[in-house]
Amino acid sequence: MRIVDIASEGAMLVKDRGFLRDLQTEMRTPLEGIDVLVVSSRSGSLGVGLLRWAADAGVAVLVCNEKYIPSGMFLPISGTNAHPTVLAEQIQTSLPCKKRFWASVVRVKVSLQAQALRLFNLDDAGVRKWVKNVRSGDPENREASAALAYFPAMFGPSFRRGDDSPLNHHLNYGYAVARAATARAAVAIGLHPALPIHHSSARNAFALVDDLMEPFRAVVDIAVRLHDCVKDDLNPDCKRAIVAHLGGMLRLEDDRATVIDAMRSISMAWRSALKGGDTECPSIAFDEERWRLNDIETCG
Repeated sequence: MRIVDIASEGAMLVKDRGFLRDLQTEMRTPLEGIDVLVVSSRSGSLGVGLLRWAADAGVAVLVCNEKYIPSGMFLPISGTNAHPTVLAEQIQTSLPCKKRFWASVVRVKVSLQAQALRLFNLDDAGVRKWVKNVRSGDPENREASAALAYFPAMFGPSFRRGDDSPLNHHLNYGYAVARAATARAAVAIGLHPALPIHHSSARNAFALVDDLMEPFRAVVDIAVRLHDCVKDDLNPDCKRAIVAHLGGMLRLEDDRATVIDAMRSISMAWRSALKGGDTECPSIAFDEERWRLNDIETCG
C-alpha cells in the first residue's frame, strides 16, 4: 500500500502528466501506485484534474482537520458496475446477519489488541479473556470492556482516548489513514460506505468503513507506541513509521498478506455475507515470530 501525505502549508496540488505536483514546492511524486492521498496541511488547494484522476484510478483522497481527524473523504463512485445491486443487498440485509458478522469483527479486533500487547512483552490477559465471550451483536459490549483494559496497558494508566495530546493526534492520524484505505477497499467492490453493520450514527457517512476498519487500529497503535510518538505534535518520523506499518504484512487465514489485502478481504467477506454466504470475518493476526518491532521496513 502506497500512501502519500501532503503536510506542507499552502500546498497547491495538481496533476502534471504522470505526476502529483506541488506548485508551491515543485515537489513531484509519481502517480502510479498511489492508494491513498492524505492532505494534512491546514491550508492549500487541490486541482480538479487531480481529483478527476483520483476518481478514475480508484484512489481515496483524505482531508484532515487540525487534530488530524478526517474532515472529508473523496471516493470514486464508478469503480464497479455492482453498486446498484450491492446497495439493494445492503439495505435488505437482516439484523441477525449483521449481528453475527459484527461479533466476528470484534473477536478479531480484540485478538489483535491482545497480540499487540504481547509484542511489547506486556500482560494481555485482561484483554484476551474477552475474545471468547463475544456473542452475536456483542450485546454486553465486550469490545468496550477489552478497550478499558487495552489502552492503559498499551499507553499507560494516565492515557485517555480523546484528550488533546500529541499521542492522540498521532493515533488520529493513523486511524484516519487506515479509514481511507478501508473505504477505498469497500467502495472498489460496490459497497456503500454509509450503510453500516454496527455503527449507526445518522451523521456518519462512513459508518460501514468504521465497522470494517476496527481490527486494523492495533497496527496503528503498535507504530505509535514503538516510535514513542508522545513528545512532538505529529512528528514527521512518526507519520512515516505509521504509514510503513500500515504497509506491513499480517497473517490472513493461512497465508501472509499486506494490511490493504486484509482490508479487501474483510470487505469481500461482508459482500459475501450480503449474498447469503458465511457471516464470519476472516481470521487476521500478527505473526508474532516474524513481526519485527525494531525494523519498520520488515515488520510482518
